[in-house]
Amino acid sequence: MKKLCLLFMCVLFTLTGCISNSGYTVFVTNTKPVKLLPPESFAGETIDSLYSFELSFSDTTLSCLSWVTVSSSEIFLSAFNEMGISMGEISYTGDDLQYTSTFLPESLKAEYVIADIQAIFYEYDVLEQNYGKKGLDIVDEQGDAGIVRNIYSGNNLVESIIFAGDSISLINYLRGYEYVLVRVG
Repeated sequence: MKKLCLLFMCVLFTLTGCISNSGYTVFVTNTKPVKLLPPESFAGETIDSLYSFELSFSDTTLSCLSWVTVSSSEIFLSAFNEMGISMGEISYTGDDLQYTSTFLPESLKAEYVIADIQAIFYEYDVLEQNYGKKGLDIVDEQGDAGIVRNIYSGNNLVESIIFAGDSISLINYLRGYEYVLVRVG
């Protein structure tokens, strides 16, 4: 399981895209860079929960546990195996992005994980304003299972996030990956 969790974290952090050399910017599409929002942009109730985390890409599915904290002062993620041993951590304060791991390569793109976490947990209005600056559209709709948040570049659907109770699914059509977070407890 330790090897699967290590592989999971490596794939998660590398599948999420290419990185810009100028600050904390991510490419939502191959040509549309978006700056990470500062934690102060998060106006919701603090999230501080344990999630089971499942990543799927190609014909592979990997899983791990993750503690996720999203507040107006920080985004923090800690991935660990079933024995509770840390596999890696990401901390983002707006001014500082820290990624640490004794198991995973230093080249992991933590900015992209933070961008996905923001797309999941940040409020629609804040995301719409930030993404709209780069010609991307965010649309929240009521779906059969719950709220569906779609991110478009023109008529092209780039990413969908489905909120269904304690389960959140993120599907990135452009990069070809999906992950499911399910709140534990």
